[in-house]
Amino acid sequence: MFKFSKSFMMLIVIVVGIVALYGCGKSDIDGKSFKVFHKNKFEATMEFGKNNELTVKSAEGKYNAGQEFRGEYQLKEVDGKQFLLLPKLDSEILDIQTFGYKTVEIDNLNSKDKKDWYVYQLEEKDNKFFMYDLTIKEGKADKFKDINDLNMLEIKKEDDKNDINSILEPNDNVN
Repeated sequence: MFKFSKSFMMLIVIVVGIVALYGCGKSDIDGKSFKVFHKNKFEATMEFGKNNELTVKSAEGKYNAGQEFRGEYQLKEVDGKQFLLLPKLDSEILDIQTFGYKTVEIDNLNSKDKKDWYVYQLEEKDNKFFMYDLTIKEGKADKFKDINDLNMLEIKKEDDKNDINSILEPNDNVN
């Protein structure tokens, strides 16, 4: 009886630990849909699905409303900062990638795959996510090589202010 309860308790502890780890590792954007505002204009919706699936749809009212781009995204946290890595998007659907282009090596399905990614720093304020354009810190340009070097990036300044690329607002119209 004692061995049974000890084994049972151990199983409970393991299950609770796994659930806690999964919950702690999940970002606030995973599984959610957002309206993307670029230069104060609603440009598209961006949905962050399971298994890093990304769906971007051109906004209503645009000539190509509803046109979709599908790809993958990555979220990385370094030194308490959250980074969003996006693939090259179709500029007809969402034209936000004018700055911040970096080629980084990421772990893609257990194999190293060198891809071109746009890297943004995310900051959550008032239930919105601000996407900041980044630049490589002074003196680090020749050292920035891959995903492990995200700490060498800093928010690009525009007129002494952080350069906001886009704002992600929760999309309440998603079922």
